[in-house]
Amino acid sequence: MVRKKRPQAKTKRKSSGRKSKLSSSGKNNPRKFNIAWANFSMFIILFIISFLLYSFSTNALLRNFFGILSTVLGVLSFAFLVILVVLGIAKSGKKRR
Repeated sequence: MVRKKRPQAKTKRKSSGRKSKLSSSGKNNPRKFNIAWANFSMFIILFIISFLLYSFSTNALLRNFFGILSTVLGVLSFAFLVILVVLGIAKSGKKRR
């Protein structure tokens, strides 16, 4: 027995509601800069604490743990420093226009 094909109802696709923007709005830049600055400060403080604990620990396991932790936190601090520099350049470029 052959089945008949049911007619498909035409459905409209909903748009996601997002509009792509090539440049960020001027209102969000100070907020982004403040968030990046807060994260940079936090990771620098954690890096210094973990480096001090690495330096003063005598146990080999703790020394290895704090060494790896300070390396990871140092890389994250450097990443936030790069983000701060990029946001600062973008901010100063926007002021010149």
